[in-house]
Amino acid sequence: MSARRLFILAVRDYPHQYDGFAEDVDHQLEVLRRWWCAPELGERALDVEDLGPVHHRRDVEDAVHKTGLRELAEHDVAVLYITGHGVRSNSGRHYLALPATPPGEYLVHGYPTADLVTAVLGSKARHLLVIVNSCFSGQLETELSALRKDLPPERELGSIEVFATADFDQMPRVREFADLLAEVHRYLAGDQAGYTEPWLSMDEFAMELHQAHQRLGLREHRRLLKPRRLLKPLTSPDHSPCLPNPGYQPVRHIVAPALEQVATDADELDYWLDRATGRTAPTDPGWYFAGRTTLTTRIADFLRTGRGLLLVTGAAGTGKSAIVARTVTLSDPGFRGDPRYRAALADAPAHTLPPTGSVHAAVLARNKTTDEIAEDLIHALGDTPTAPPGSPTRTTDLRTQLALLTERGDNTTIVIDGLDEAADPTRLVTDLVGPLLHRTGPTAPRLIIGVRSPTPHADTDDGQELLDLLHRFPVPITELRTDQDTVGDITTYLANLLAGRYPHPDLDDIAAHIARAVAPSFLDARFAGHHLRILPTPPSPHDLARLDLHHGTIGLLRRDLHDTATPDHPAPALLAALRATAFALGAGVPWANVWTAIATAVHDNPADNPVTDTTINHLLHSRLAGYLTRDTADDRTVYRPVHETLAETLRDHPEHLIGDPDAH
Repeated sequence: MSARRLFILAVRDYPHQYDGFAEDVDHQLEVLRRWWCAPELGERALDVEDLGPVHHRRDVEDAVHKTGLRELAEHDVAVLYITGHGVRSNSGRHYLALPATPPGEYLVHGYPTADLVTAVLGSKARHLLVIVNSCFSGQLETELSALRKDLPPERELGSIEVFATADFDQMPRVREFADLLAEVHRYLAGDQAGYTEPWLSMDEFAMELHQAHQRLGLREHRRLLKPRRLLKPLTSPDHSPCLPNPGYQPVRHIVAPALEQVATDADELDYWLDRATGRTAPTDPGWYFAGRTTLTTRIADFLRTGRGLLLVTGAAGTGKSAIVARTVTLSDPGFRGDPRYRAALADAPAHTLPPTGSVHAAVLARNKTTDEIAEDLIHALGDTPTAPPGSPTRTTDLRTQLALLTERGDNTTIVIDGLDEAADPTRLVTDLVGPLLHRTGPTAPRLIIGVRSPTPHADTDDGQELLDLLHRFPVPITELRTDQDTVGDITTYLANLLAGRYPHPDLDDIAAHIARAVAPSFLDARFAGHHLRILPTPPSPHDLARLDLHHGTIGLLRRDLHDTATPDHPAPALLAALRATAFALGAGVPWANVWTAIATAVHDNPADNPVTDTTINHLLHSRLAGYLTRDTADDRTVYRPVHETLAETLRDHPEHLIGDPDAH
């Protein structure tokens, strides 16, 4: 059984120390325990092993023996923190000066710091972090570069690193590194860092130390020493169990991994299950489970008996992805058996529920190449792509592998949502969708595709060419339109959305008024509904007029920008922050130090209205946050507009979003 321990050697009982020295050492230990031993870490927390008190060299040797530093097992996780006065000898060795060490007699009465470090490096443990907080500790780099050559050749390394808090000629103040570490912890525990994994890598820890050094220098005008990495060539880029992420928030997985890209997330489901969002009784399944019954019934029928291709299509913002996500989520066997959702499922109209297990793989096409989508589908169907990167036949090889996987059983059903948002939608259709649909026989796969089509009665035919291409395949094709006869559904949606906020005798009339103005856009209905939910009293005719519904998304966002702006966070800065997310490729933009940089680049006047981290924080804690969605990419939380239509507006028409909304 593995052990997880924080070993601390804190030398404090020096004679003739300044008043407060012991308290400064205690401050270091408090910061260490806050990071590595916090109760909220659960199983990731480390147990403390104190190697002190020490006065003589023999005390250190006894502590090393007693705590078993040299006998750490392969699966043990160890953090060793060493703090105390350090000296650099004439021979170039670094010694830890002890309370009983006479001046200059380090060879006999000091303790060679490298011996402490190599005690753990020479053990069998694969995950080690050593921090030496001592004057001249950077001198250890020369010693360790030679001593590590003595490690056994079979030594299996995982995540191993040694940090020194000063260079070979530097003397840090006693509290200095603790203040730096506390700043890193504060930053990681907040929203800005956005790391989504339970642990950090050594590279990430080193980067955050560097950035905290810069922040403290700018914010507090302090000249701090930079910690140094001494063993970087030995370090794995993987996450290290030595470094619990204080900002980690466990993600609830409500469906199988094969369906997660497209499925509804847990927060959205819980929102609609809450009676505060319009459920009138415990037996009311709520909008999510019972809304848009005509469309959900037809999709369920397709999954029961259909063949070929089902197209879920409609104008932008009309709820295509919501319909597809509901289908994927409600088909998952694990979700259907989850006690949290069992009652709502039991009360939902049975004919709208897809058969359990009827969807086998679901991917989101947004900003992905055809090869990336094929890889995602191969992973979702339980295999690993075999085509090597860079191969000239990679697309063909991936397609062949995917075809073989779909032959394993009858009615393998694949869902691709947002096909029109792929990096190259036409190529995706011709190189992947088409070949899958050309398969015949009992093992031929079924496809459900979410794709945008032109807005009814609009001047543009944007999306029609892609829709026509999909209709050319010689298979049974079922097309469902999400933008027809929507006023009734939008009215019901808004009534559910607003009913839990406040009772109102005219609620249905208010919902119908908005629905008639925004139909067929569920997206605009959502923005309008969330705007009204924050009002302290039921909306008046004046409140409804202020929504500027006839300008759709542009009018609603213009109003919310105007109402959310403050003297410290003017509307142009907030708009620049929103626009930055619309220019992000992939899943979105991380906050960290990236979001403000992009926002500044797209800002028309960054000098007068700068975008800072406080701007981002204000945005995320205002109703403007409702215009963004969160996702995960490269183990970071990222942000993007909640819909591609909104992203297009932010990218292409920012001039329509600034100004007094009452003047339009």
